[in-house]
Amino acid sequence: MVNKSVILFFNKMKYLFYLLVATAIILPVNVASAEDSKVKKDFEFLIEPYLMFANIKGDSSINFVNDADVDISSSDIFDHLKLGGMIRMEGIYKNNWGLAFDFSFMDLEKDIPGAINGIYYTSGAKQTIIELFCFNRITIDQGVLDIFVGARRWKNKLTLSRSQGALLPLISLQRDENWVDAIIGLRGIFDIAQDWQLMIRGDIGGFGLESDFTAKTAVNVMYNITDSITLDIQYMALWVDYETGTRNTANYFAYDTVTHGPAIGVIFKF
Repeated sequence: MVNKSVILFFNKMKYLFYLLVATAIILPVNVASAEDSKVKKDFEFLIEPYLMFANIKGDSSINFVNDADVDISSSDIFDHLKLGGMIRMEGIYKNNWGLAFDFSFMDLEKDIPGAINGIYYTSGAKQTIIELFCFNRITIDQGVLDIFVGARRWKNKLTLSRSQGALLPLISLQRDENWVDAIIGLRGIFDIAQDWQLMIRGDIGGFGLESDFTAKTAVNVMYNITDSITLDIQYMALWVDYETGTRNTANYFAYDTVTHGPAIGVIFKF
């Protein structure tokens, strides 16, 4: 018998697969003419819808409730996911200067279990992460190196509720927080075999301006199905340590987590 969570996963993710198919049809990746060959040589673009099997681990604090466990597995996310989407886009001019954009969003229902000092709670979350950075590409013998600088924007909405059965009175807390972190990083794309590439990326940011610390690492293995379509399989991890307000007061908020897991996407180049 097919596991119900597997069925639920495919039901909730089918729209992303529809997007992959529609993108493959709409993008003119296989249509070229002599008149636009020069433009294609000067400008290169890619778009990648992708799906991440995310796990979130850490803790968060809202108002007077401190250090609530955040321990959400990928199966929890798919079980409670109401809406989600992930896409990456890049453009580069003359294989030299480029601009990259990455968007991920997930809306989780409000019944994810958790605990604080042995008292059980339910929680919910909406998390939007947007990255925008520019990069300079350096060609090396084995591939290319991209040095980049940019920003990572966080938009988090967290809810926390304790059930009626707890010894203490019922509580229900909600907090919206938005902040932007400056980031700097390095990315290498290496040819490892015919039609195969390895991409390694790392960045660091925050610097105490908004987050105390944020960082992202990713390792991608990419296979060129055609000149215009590439399969991308990766593992990524994203850390953030953000705090605002005064602890044990009504204006306090903290979010110290790592989001990590494998991801799969399809890159369309044109």
